[in-house]
Amino acid sequence: MRILIVTDLYPPHVNGGYELRCKETADELSRRGHDIFILTSRQGGESSQIQGNIYRLLFFNTTTNLDKLTIKDPFRLRRRYYQFQWAFKSRKNYQITAKLIATIQPDLVFIWNMGNISPTPILAAQDFSIPTVFSIGDYWLLSLKAELSDDTNYIKKKFRAMITGLGDFSQLELSNLLPNSIVLKNTYIENGFPEKNFHVISRGVQANLILSTKALGKMPRDRNGHMKLLFVGRLHPNKAPDVAINALDNLSTEYGLCDIKLDIVGQGSKEYISSLKNLVFKLKLEKNVRFVGWLDHSAVLDLYSDYDALLFPSRWVEPLGGTVLEAMARGLPVIASRRGGPLEIINDGENGLLVSVDDPAAFSAAIMKLLQSDELTQKIRIAGINTIHERYTLEHIVDQNLEYFQRVLVASNINKTQERI
Repeated sequence: MRILIVTDLYPPHVNGGYELRCKETADELSRRGHDIFILTSRQGGESSQIQGNIYRLLFFNTTTNLDKLTIKDPFRLRRRYYQFQWAFKSRKNYQITAKLIATIQPDLVFIWNMGNISPTPILAAQDFSIPTVFSIGDYWLLSLKAELSDDTNYIKKKFRAMITGLGDFSQLELSNLLPNSIVLKNTYIENGFPEKNFHVISRGVQANLILSTKALGKMPRDRNGHMKLLFVGRLHPNKAPDVAINALDNLSTEYGLCDIKLDIVGQGSKEYISSLKNLVFKLKLEKNVRFVGWLDHSAVLDLYSDYDALLFPSRWVEPLGGTVLEAMARGLPVIASRRGGPLEIINDGENGLLVSVDDPAAFSAAIMKLLQSDELTQKIRIAGINTIHERYTLEHIVDQNLEYFQRVLVASNINKTQERI
């Protein structure tokens, strides 16, 4: 099968786990003998590049932060200039995609994420009558619908449509949507997407990265019960690293535990990181909290064995939670907010712990459960590994994708035959 994957970012240029999952999926499909082509943006490079089967050709949308120009640009002239510039680039993205499709002639186009490259490549695939499948791992398609269809201001709606290169959102053929969780599927349906268009296929962890339960050693805590906690993720209010920091403070004030350590791995805006560091200073936790910064994905995987628990305190409706899957695969107990994707992965008290959203005290209480019971901790570690083995291996997920692709191709061929008749 010849598959063209279209995504706004592709490693080594990443915002988070979404792009990493794209590469892992592409590599696994390629390993199975399929011809895989990647069309992505030139973001991170000076100009377009072709690197083997990776085509870094598309223009990346840099207009998403134009509201910051308003104060310095009272008449919004610069804002309008950048918007019209992006309208031109959106149409160029259509042409780039159409040219590549004509060259490689894929059997199927697999849309991964278009949040920053305009939806015009989708139109190009449709115009070539190429079956198109969407991997839905976040809310980019929902946001696009809101911009183009849900605004009651007709002029604003048409202006946005002009910028994106679409006449109307209904131009997009969206029959084959693969959300990675039930909660994500339900969110889309609640916002007007037809239920019949969805088929849930989760994300997975490569089988060779899953730790054997026989290889599980003791947790790294010392004889005095000192724990090392880990936060991994984008440093953004949605991800709530502030809750993890406040939970650490609660361990000190409520339980008298002053030697618990928390390492925060990830990157974010300078303003938000500064606010987190100010919180640490205010709570006098400078010796307890360490900001590690960004780490390569392989380095993060190696980290998990050095800690006693992963804190996953997201306050937004997390689509799935790739970090949760990876930590469980490496035998690290996870304490997560009782919201979004983690609800589908974790059975509370069995393969992880679930606590109330935005509740540092609940997080600290859950940490205490692990600290006070080696039996519970080991039970969760083993069950977590088994959960990944049984439900979330990348190989199993790719099997499901390929089965779905085949169904789409068969249906497409039947439709084409009927049209000729």
